[in-house]
Amino acid sequence: MQHRKHILTVLLLGMLLIGTLVPSTAASQTPSASDTATPAADAGPQFVLRPIDGQDGGYFTVEAKPGTTTELVAVLGNAGTEPIDLRTFSSDAVVLVNGGFGVKEEEEERTGPTTWIDWPAETFTFEPGQGIERSFTVTVPEDAEPGQYIAGISLQTAEPIAIEGSTMFNQIIRKAVAVFIIVEGETTTSYELGEPQILTSTGGSRLEVPVVNTGDVLVKPMGTVTLTNADGDEVFSADVAMGSVYARMDTVLAIPLDNSLAGQEYELSLELVDEASGVTATVGPQQILFSGDIPEEAPVQISQAAVVPMPDANDPVYANVDLTIANTGDAISNANVMLHVYSDGELVEDFALGTNMNLANGDTQISQRYIPAEGFSSGEWTFSISIESMTAQTNATTVVVDQLLPDTITIP
Repeated sequence: MQHRKHILTVLLLGMLLIGTLVPSTAASQTPSASDTATPAADAGPQFVLRPIDGQDGGYFTVEAKPGTTTELVAVLGNAGTEPIDLRTFSSDAVVLVNGGFGVKEEEEERTGPTTWIDWPAETFTFEPGQGIERSFTVTVPEDAEPGQYIAGISLQTAEPIAIEGSTMFNQIIRKAVAVFIIVEGETTTSYELGEPQILTSTGGSRLEVPVVNTGDVLVKPMGTVTLTNADGDEVFSADVAMGSVYARMDTVLAIPLDNSLAGQEYELSLELVDEASGVTATVGPQQILFSGDIPEEAPVQISQAAVVPMPDANDPVYANVDLTIANTGDAISNANVMLHVYSDGELVEDFALGTNMNLANGDTQISQRYIPAEGFSSGEWTFSISIESMTAQTNATTVVVDQLLPDTITIP
């Protein structure tokens, strides 16, 4: 029997709370550090990537005119208790499903604003508490149009590391921060919503609406979506609060639906507004069919899932999230696995369980600990899982799986 060891990339977008390294001069080792790192829930590697004058996980901001060069300084290093090899590189940014910042792999072509950043890829060996200051430049081309641009800088474990208790699964731990570039000049805020569709799989159903940022500044659309039946009764309503959809990029708004609504045609209304600019976009009212028909069995499914509160449901500190992703088809690259967390029906956050994964043919297992940014509070906590893949050539994003999980945590 053939055995496969799969590699998970865990992306930390400022979720790992690490204290401040005491840096040295540029590109030199720090002999000691005074970090007060918050231990990770699974006691894994802890490392720092931040602007020299910012917090760990903070992003770089550049305001510049075309044809100018800006020098920045980053701090990167080991905030853990064991020696570690770390790899750093720059790469294109992407927009995650429902908005938010993601990055491409090192091997993928660097385009657009990523090519403006002089950040050579390099591997470092850090002793506990050691770090460096690394200078780099951002050069805005003479012909750059006014507006906002974004790229990413990543720091990750140089090699996959074993997951405790698993012989089939390794992981790469990655921290990615944005380089946010603002080119001076007059800007335009605009975005468009594409044709909606309701998709159904064995794991559940979802409403998908393409969101395209046609302007040159980011937007954060928010609003309400409703479905009304033929009798005029509102049968579904949900608040929408997307993360950032960056200039000149696109993504998908994906909203889980209950399969009990299937088998009818509904009137769909979606009204969104970017609060910063007041720019609105709408879909409908228009008819949409929720057939509930399940197409030919999707090759990628979540075959097992569990969210278990620890140490108990009455006063949980964290939740163990265990997934088995079954792929009976071709390998899927650039897959992001997201845990969507709700409290009393309201979205709390979208938590990355894995990004830029390669879902090989066979089973891929994910085991993570989830800790809410503000801790668990009283109420009913529910969860869903989405898996999205991105086509490297076009940056088009496809939701492969969007599944409500049966586990509910009720906290008195």
